[in-house]
Amino acid sequence: MDPITAFSLAGTIATFIDFGAKFAKLTWSIYHDESSSTPASELSKLTAQFEQAATAVEIPSNHQPNASEDNLNQLAKECKEFSAKIVKLLRKAGLLNQQPNSKKAAFISAIRLTFRRGDLDNLKKELEGLRDRFSFLLLISLRSLAQRNLAAQDEVIQALKLSGKKNHDFRNSMQLIMSDLASKIRAVEGSSSQAGLENDIVRQVLQDGSSAQASGAYGIVLSNDIREHLGTVLTKSLIYFGMNDRQEQVLPSFETTFDWALNDIPDPNQKWANLPLWLVSDNQIYWISGKAGSGKSTFMKYLLMCPGDRSKPRCHLLLSRWAKNRELIIVSFFFWAADSEKLQKSREGLFRTLLHQILTMKPTLIPQIFPKQWEILSMTRLKILSWSESDLRAGFFRAIASLQAQNCCICLFIDGLDEFEGQPSILIELVRVLASQGDCIKLCLASRPWVEFGDAFRQKPQLLLEDLTYNDIKFFVTRKFDDHPEFNNLKICEPDFADQLVENIVSKGQGVFLWIALVVASLLSGISFGDRVEDLQRRLDLLPPDLEDLYGRLIDGLDPFYHKHRAQLMMLVESAQEALPVLVLYFADGGTIGILKTLPGARVTEDSWIQQVDTMRRRLNSRWRGLLELSSGKRPGFTYESSSDPSPRVRYLHKTVSDFVKGAKMRAFIQQHTGADFDPHLQLCIGYCAYALSDSASPSHKDKWDFVDPCLKHAREVNRHNEEHMRHTIDQLHMNLHPEHVRGLIRHDLLRFGIREDVAAYVLPILENIPHDSGEITTLLNEALTGCIINADIVRALLARVSYGSKMWSNFMASVTHPKVFGKLERLCCIAFVEHSANIEMLDKIRKSGNSDAEELYEELKSSFEAHNTKFGIFGEQA
Repeated sequence: MDPITAFSLAGTIATFIDFGAKFAKLTWSIYHDESSSTPASELSKLTAQFEQAATAVEIPSNHQPNASEDNLNQLAKECKEFSAKIVKLLRKAGLLNQQPNSKKAAFISAIRLTFRRGDLDNLKKELEGLRDRFSFLLLISLRSLAQRNLAAQDEVIQALKLSGKKNHDFRNSMQLIMSDLASKIRAVEGSSSQAGLENDIVRQVLQDGSSAQASGAYGIVLSNDIREHLGTVLTKSLIYFGMNDRQEQVLPSFETTFDWALNDIPDPNQKWANLPLWLVSDNQIYWISGKAGSGKSTFMKYLLMCPGDRSKPRCHLLLSRWAKNRELIIVSFFFWAADSEKLQKSREGLFRTLLHQILTMKPTLIPQIFPKQWEILSMTRLKILSWSESDLRAGFFRAIASLQAQNCCICLFIDGLDEFEGQPSILIELVRVLASQGDCIKLCLASRPWVEFGDAFRQKPQLLLEDLTYNDIKFFVTRKFDDHPEFNNLKICEPDFADQLVENIVSKGQGVFLWIALVVASLLSGISFGDRVEDLQRRLDLLPPDLEDLYGRLIDGLDPFYHKHRAQLMMLVESAQEALPVLVLYFADGGTIGILKTLPGARVTEDSWIQQVDTMRRRLNSRWRGLLELSSGKRPGFTYESSSDPSPRVRYLHKTVSDFVKGAKMRAFIQQHTGADFDPHLQLCIGYCAYALSDSASPSHKDKWDFVDPCLKHAREVNRHNEEHMRHTIDQLHMNLHPEHVRGLIRHDLLRFGIREDVAAYVLPILENIPHDSGEITTLLNEALTGCIINADIVRALLARVSYGSKMWSNFMASVTHPKVFGKLERLCCIAFVEHSANIEMLDKIRKSGNSDAEELYEELKSSFEAHNTKFGIFGEQA
């Protein structure tokens, strides 16, 4: 069978399957009394449409069909027979001769006599089998077409009379055919038939475990522009928010510090395995270890940075000697435990980041690395919205193998192994497996000197950073002091003391760069105040050598007048659970509901915006002495002075600061100075709302929807006595966010967001004013049942506004992906539906789930059903 005939026949099969699906849906709704007021008319109309389509169909006969052609012919016959069987049953029962004004109750009884529940279940199973076979055979036909050259593909499109439909939405022949097949299936109740057909194809692709799939995906013929476009779509789908934040916010090395690391002149007295020798050798693993704050991340960034006007990293020249005639690929990832983004401290984030870098450099490898996803993108208009860790891991190892096959070699720089959220053994095993992939791979790793890493890498080339940075630290301290005019005056008067002070600082720092930087800043402030020699030495003596103790001493030494504000700022940062946009913190810091009324329409100039950011920078510096800092948000390389990026964010200076703040001492400090009246979640709700309403940044640089969602998340956590203030805050969004700011943002959208985020205190009072049985209720109930958080009180309130209908119960059951896992709220929702006259037979899904608590829950709901329902018997039949 030629492809033209095959796809024509596929359209016929799709029509038959669509009729069966519509019939099953309609019959089920009639059976359970959920249909419209004219079920007889609906069923007759559907049957007439089918018979008209069936008479126009001729299933081709092929004298010498191959296996796939024979299967397609056979399926078409079975589909036609299946649909005809249904019509015959309807005619035999006289259901197609009913008058449109026939009594609904009598018609329902006739349906129930013709189709028992078991009959409907069997028809549904038979239909699902036909649909599954159809999508499988359609995939085979699409794959066959995809392997043809572009001219042959165009011939098929022209023969099917689809060439006139080509536009930017249908980028290749396979997508165009899929759209045409979907157009032959009328949408059921507004659902997208194309999405359903595409989902079937996606399922078939994902289930295909054949080894030939990878080569088949690579053989898909596409034009160059389409191939480039799809490659970009797939590569971009690997990006996640904050993917490069950690590496970008690590400060670059100070002037000439770390230059010793790439000096390839051997030194017989050095205490470390020569890094340049490792870079040019075939040794696969190098381990950089050091104390917290010793500069490991800065050292890794030093190796990866492109110095001056060079386009290659510092390490590239030496690594190219290892690569010889092979193409060199250098990729990197920095784990970051202190950040709220979970992906930055997970294997999934590691794989996504490394794969994104690899595919950006080698896009031609995409079909080999992700054959299933490439085939899906090539044949449908679906986007890849999520990735599983197993898919990413498999893709990453395929990437290594593909690079090796193309005579490439790869060096991975992975920083912060100790900041991984899982057990160290997981990463150690991953490193071992990667090293076993062959001599095409090298790994440079950095972590604290934990026992687990020490045992794993004991025999590998390595260095301990604090043993090697004495001269770098001394150079840093000397330059910082020499740049201060008052220190130069002191140096003139007492040169011996000045030199000794530098030595004392370096010695006490014990190789911890972060400690040195904080201490130097403290001593320089003393010099500015005119401290004497003995004052400076006493300052140094009083500062503890441990980082966390140093943080405590710095806080204790600050002006007590600001203790309350200091504690409030820290509560805001801790409660945010994300790196706060600095202007959100600006508005949350003492902001009131009154300010929200002044923001809409008030144009903020660029100078005002810079001033707001600068004000917040000064507050953070004076209250927290640099332990909280501003760093880039969505774009790399941001400094607060730059107006090119409206999203600088507030972050901890270092992971050790985050650990310090979460300690018992700081928790007590915050509790003592904030008091019970301070509600950080209300203030953050105000802050996000104000930022969404304001023009503090260029509107083209931010999507204000991004700030509505976190606003509602914090609204959910507001203290009970502040709920009225919270409602007034969200009302400002409703009244002042106009369509030109956020399209379609109306009260309904805020309600949907509020339900999704479980802001019951905001949602419940509004629901009382929505008319009964309005279409809005159905939408909101669907939102309540499909969100990550299911609130039984919201579900009860919504059900109270609708008449009986077990369709909503069915939607709820469908929304529970894993019926074995029924939490407390889901149980309460089940009871709410039963009290609202849901059909008891749906509870069989629970009883048959295999969960040990399922029988108990079933009996509980059965009792509730019998207490609240007299309309139905225990098996769903009319009493």
